[in-house]
Amino acid sequence: MTALAALIAAEIDRPLAPPVAQDAAAMTARLAARPGVAAVLFYGSRRRSGEQGAAQDAGRGAGPLDFYVLTDSDAAYHGAGLAACANRLLPPSVY
Repeated sequence: MTALAALIAAEIDRPLAPPVAQDAAAMTARLAARPGVAAVLFYGSRRRSGEQGAAQDAGRGAGPLDFYVLTDSDAAYHGAGLAACANRLLPPSVY
């Protein structure tokens, strides 16, 4: 295993701080339940802040939760409406 692969494996195995983990798990479930979702990846400052202790994440809403939502297709995720058209014109979508 390369050093990079070992670092990635260690990061994936590291647990989140409880308030972040609860919020991230709830949002991941909501995102994954949408049609066309292939995978959901949680990343960003709240993901990293778990290592700095509970002071930063003392309450819910301490910062945004950042996710990548990988889809099978725009149409499967957005349907045939305006959101699908806008996503084709202005990717990537940020909500």
